[in-house]
Amino acid sequence: MTEPNIKFLEALVKEAFECFGRGDNDDGIAILYSFFDRMHPTFIEEAKNDKNLIYQLNIAKKSKDKVESFSATAMLNYLKNKGVEL
Repeated sequence: MTEPNIKFLEALVKEAFECFGRGDNDDGIAILYSFFDRMHPTFIEEAKNDKNLIYQLNIAKKSKDKVESFSATAMLNYLKNKGVEL
């Protein structure tokens, strides 16, 4: 596998959060999911085979740290939309 283009991935995340900031949640989610697809293409299979990963994301989802909580929630939603049983 080739290394991901970090500048491109940073631009995706920045644009996703700009979308969220202006209330364009549908585009923000689509861009964020595109980021997940490119950053960690094996994430879905790993989540299907490692229930501890789901457990850890559920713990992080309840974090008082808003960024950690948002990230975990976004990842869980991504996995759910990709057919991973949570």
